[in-house]
Amino acid sequence: MRNKTTISLAVLGFLAVAVINAQPVIISKNITNVSPCSSSNNGEVIITIRKNGTDQFTYTIYKNFPIVTQSIGPTTDTVVTFSGLEKASYFFILKWDVPSSNVLSDWITIGGPSVIGITNQSVTDITCHGNNNGKISVVGSGETGNYNYELFNSLPAKVTENGTGVFSDLAGDTYTVRVSDLTCLGSTITSSPLTVNDPPPVAVTGTSSSNVDCYGANNGSLQVTASGGTGTLTYTISPGGSSNNTGLFPGLGPGTYTVSVTDANNCPAALAGPVTITEPAILNANVSSTNATCFGSADGTISITGPTGGSGNYQYTINGGSTWQGSGSYSGLTAGTYDVRLRDQAVPTCQVVLSGNLVIDQPAALNATVSSVNVTCFGGNNGSISITSPTGGSGQYEFTINGGTSWSSSGTFTSLTAGSYDVRMRDKLQPSCEKVLNGSLQITQPLQMSATVTKTDVTGCFGYTNGSITISSPTGGSGVYDFTINGGSTWQGSGSFTNLAAGTYNVQMRDRNAPTCIIILNSNLVINQPAPLTATITTKDVTCFGNDDGEIKFNNPQGGSGSYQFSVNGGTVWRTNGTFSKTAVPPYPITAGTYSLMMRNTLVPYCQTSLGTAVINQPGQLNATLVITQITCNGANNGTITFSSPSGGSGVYQFSINGGTSWSDNPLFSGLSAGTYNCQIRDKNVPSCSRILNSAVSITEPAALNAVVSSTNITCNGLTDGTITISNPTGGSGSFEFSIDGGVNWQSSGNYFGLAPASYNVQMRDAATPSCIKVLNAALVITEPAALTATVSKSDVTCFGGNDGGISISNPQGGYGTYEFSINGGTSWQVSGTFTGLTGGTYDVRIRDAAHTGCFVVLNPALVISQPGQLNATVSKTDVSGCYGNNNGTITIASPSGGSGTYEYTINGGSSWEASGNYS
Repeated sequence: MRNKTTISLAVLGFLAVAVINAQPVIISKNITNVSPCSSSNNGEVIITIRKNGTDQFTYTIYKNFPIVTQSIGPTTDTVVTFSGLEKASYFFILKWDVPSSNVLSDWITIGGPSVIGITNQSVTDITCHGNNNGKISVVGSGETGNYNYELFNSLPAKVTENGTGVFSDLAGDTYTVRVSDLTCLGSTITSSPLTVNDPPPVAVTGTSSSNVDCYGANNGSLQVTASGGTGTLTYTISPGGSSNNTGLFPGLGPGTYTVSVTDANNCPAALAGPVTITEPAILNANVSSTNATCFGSADGTISITGPTGGSGNYQYTINGGSTWQGSGSYSGLTAGTYDVRLRDQAVPTCQVVLSGNLVIDQPAALNATVSSVNVTCFGGNNGSISITSPTGGSGQYEFTINGGTSWSSSGTFTSLTAGSYDVRMRDKLQPSCEKVLNGSLQITQPLQMSATVTKTDVTGCFGYTNGSITISSPTGGSGVYDFTINGGSTWQGSGSFTNLAAGTYNVQMRDRNAPTCIIILNSNLVINQPAPLTATITTKDVTCFGNDDGEIKFNNPQGGSGSYQFSVNGGTVWRTNGTFSKTAVPPYPITAGTYSLMMRNTLVPYCQTSLGTAVINQPGQLNATLVITQITCNGANNGTITFSSPSGGSGVYQFSINGGTSWSDNPLFSGLSAGTYNCQIRDKNVPSCSRILNSAVSITEPAALNAVVSSTNITCNGLTDGTITISNPTGGSGSFEFSIDGGVNWQSSGNYFGLAPASYNVQMRDAATPSCIKVLNAALVITEPAALTATVSKSDVTCFGGNDGGISISNPQGGYGTYEFSINGGTSWQVSGTFTGLTGGTYDVRIRDAAHTGCFVVLNPALVISQPGQLNATVSKTDVSGCYGNNNGTITIASPSGGSGTYEYTINGGSSWEASGNYS
């Protein structure tokens, strides 16, 4: 149907003047556009005017003015029609005769469909070489829109045509598309050339690599170049998985790599490789060193030998890389810490620290304390030099006092005369390493001693002691003196000796500050006297230390008047019996000691003489060291008392630990129980000679071993998680060991884990006395619960897709008596064994001990809740036949399946049901 347009014309401004002058007026223009094609010529315009008193008109329209005209007139019609018009713009002119020059004009446009054209065309290239999945899309416009699209290849030959303008699955080529309007015959347009590109295949064009130049580095690289494909190529390395668009993969470690290359369309990849990146062997070498031999010396060495790895050419450093050299031998080193490294000469950055803190040690500086003792007596050789507390060096030393002419391993030099000594020490292991401790140590001596000696003989009676010796004007030595006239047996600070008996005196002097510095002034100075009283003295020593059974006897007395008295205490007590003993008459007990023996004439008591001294000896005091061994375990009888190193007496002993009730030759008393013992020793040859060493020796025993034993039973049947804990151990030495297998195996910890059910013999022992054992529990039983069990029953779903299935877990047993249940393999648990509202499926049914939730048992890993097949049947019908309103139609429901196998049917939506599926 043609498009019609009615236009009410606005009167032009100058027409208003014409109206006033009775001009005609255009009331409307009704325009009908061309159809259905832009080339149709069935356009039309109907113009209606009002005369306003004008009778004659001329109508003219111009198309493509002034080439084509169409006129009507003169006429008196008020409605004029122009038909058969093409799609175009027309210029309309209305003329009337009064006045004839009056003109009214307007433009008239006859519209219609646009000329056929192409508003959009696009090309989708082939994604991957050879895929033939190119695409061209062309959208036509204009005319009626009823288009046909024809595709031509580059031959040109028509490939295909369609009504959509979309052409898929195209091979690579240059195409054109001709668009035709099927309604407007001859209305066609051809697209510009449309090229579907077929990209070349992705192909690797080059591969290069560089190996790792140092063991452990990641500086290998792989460069892959490729061409083809679509868009930017992506290179992906394996292993590693990293990708880039350059194909360069730096920072690679040793290994075998492949690189896949894909384009922007992820077309089949091109593969480069495998390419192997290698690395040299790890740098390594042996490092040895020798320390500096002497403090401050520079004779340490470092040797780097047997280098391996890398390129085979090496450089070495011992200062952490500050300097390098081609030899691994370093000498003349002082003590210090060296950073020893090896590097590959061909790859200087490839280095390895062989020893980052290699210490060249040096012994500490040699040093010692030097002390000296001067010669105490002129001409003596008792000077000494002591070199003590040596330090430094290797710890083994030699010493010299003659500047190194001779050396000694001892730092003590004795028997030295006065002089100057060059005192040194050296390291015995490094003899060249020595130190001068004192280059001129002076040993001095005093001046030689001398004195004047004079005497006076005994006068009066033999035995008188009125002789004297005088030592005067002493010089030399330290200036302080002692004097003797008995050859040094006794000394005194005075040089005056009076009341001397006749005799020969050995007169000497000594330096009091150096008692061994003695000079004999007269070794045979005789003090004369009248004829002497004499007697032969015999003695008997005391038999037991501290006793008084010694004896002194004056035999064959001579001289004087022939009757004598005798004294053993220097004349304090005199007696005519020359026997002094506890059995003599009268008794005179003699204890150990020195006795001054004298005799005198009875008739001339004042004439008495000394017979010297008698020494009454006694054996050493009985003694021994008591060695006590205490009882090692409570209740044991293994204490001991040993009399060690007995001494004194005659040298043969007996021993007692019960206060002398009984005696034994054996000094060892063993098998002792706890208690107090009276320990004594006696001289076996003099049984009455005994001594109490300790009257209260205590033999003790440690407290009884004891501990607290606790246990936990196994949490789940079949597990081994029982425990035994032995805590709070007491008694014994305080250090303990424990066993739960009756002493076969012991350990210091009382904690035992991972135990199986069994009876355990739990013991403890004193770690210091392993034989001291206490059975804490000989039959500690670790139990395990009974295995978890239960009865599982189910009820299936009654209708396909229903959820009325159920699982019941009943009669649970085993474990610790409280339970939880799961039907989803343990994802969730509940205390009830009843599970309802279940759909058809497979269920993993389990039970676990609520007291030990890690203890569970799978009762049925795949319990199936089944459901009947889905209800189904075949429905057929026959329509009503014959006449409208008949009731001879039928419905038949046949071949029912699913469910329980017995069925009912309805054809009214379930309002009523029947056992038969036949409805007529």
